Amino acid sequence: MATCMEGLEPGHTPLPCGGFVYDLAIPDACFSESCGLIVDFRPNVLTGDETDVETNMRALGNAAGFVVVQPNSTSGRDAASRDRIFFDALIVALDIDTNRVHVGGGSTGGFQTWHFICDHADLIASAAPHASGRSNAPNESCDFTKDRSPAEQVDILISHSRYDNRVRFERGTDQLDLVAQSWDLAVDQVLIEEDDYTWTRWTNDIGTVVEFLEFDWTKPNGYGHCYPGGVGPAGCSPDNPVHYGEAALAFYLAHPKNEAIAAVETGEASAEIIISGFSFGEPITVAVGDTVTIRNDDSSAHTWTSDSDLFDSGSLAKGEEFTFTFEEPGEYSFYCEPHRSMVGTITVTG
Repeated sequence: MATCMEGLEPGHTPLPCGGFVYDLAIPDACFSESCGLIVDFRPNVLTGDETDVETNMRALGNAAGFVVVQPNSTSGRDAASRDRIFFDALIVALDIDTNRVHVGGGSTGGFQTWHFICDHADLIASAAPHASGRSNAPNESCDFTKDRSPAEQVDILISHSRYDNRVRFERGTDQLDLVAQSWDLAVDQVLIEEDDYTWTRWTNDIGTVVEFLEFDWTKPNGYGHCYPGGVGPAGCSPDNPVHYGEAALAFYLAHPKNEAIAAVETGEASAEIIISGFSFGEPITVAVGDTVTIRNDDSSAHTWTSDSDLFDSGSLAKGEEFTFTFEEPGEYSFYCEPHRSMVGTITVTG
């Protein structure tokens, strides 16, 4: 993918890479300073250019200091992994600010956004899936199960027409329920409540924000699978009080990557213990709420097992890690199950 990035220029460029074309819109300033990145996934029935007619994301994003990419590639979970490789290469080539990487899209593009939320949450700061939700296809749904759940929480703006006759409104609310249950979200505020649309905000104790925009707007023919405010054939109506592209951009600007949330969700180490030479090393001190990561650098397998049964890593082969977050102050002793002479302590201050 790196070879695709040679000779990038400002302006709009349809960039062939890996057998697909990615529509890029790069502001001049992004060659001299670090910009953010917005990915605007297209519905399958539209090209990148046609999608931009509805979202206006190139102009909006460029004016706000973002590189905008609209993939003309296939959809699905495997396609998301391939697109991730392209985005990673683009981030390196343009020195993108990794705290300002956002993904969104409508219809198929909305489902593609959910793939990124579920499988590539480490990449993104926030997301804006529209007219999408829980998938009916096996292995394609972001079900927030043990086998498939985001590695960390991200802020999300979900939007859906109550009269969507292609991706039913209930599929959007089902996906919202999965997020809310998994991340312990509750309605924090009704931002707007009008006869034809409602905008609510959900939050949790660690500061994750999910907003839900539900509306009655349709195309003139009553077809509700459309972009709010869009001016093309896939738009609801330019007279809608909310424009999808403008709302998504405003959400992105308000929600850069929340490093505190990422640290909690990924178990990012506040402290680290390295097992080496059949030793846990020196005792360490951490604060309440800190996450400790233990890594085994020995060729033999070891465990990190609490004397009080508070934590147990199970067998860790060489190079494997385990994390635990300490919620109460105290002194915690631990040992290695197969090597009982290996012991250590952690002091948690509060």
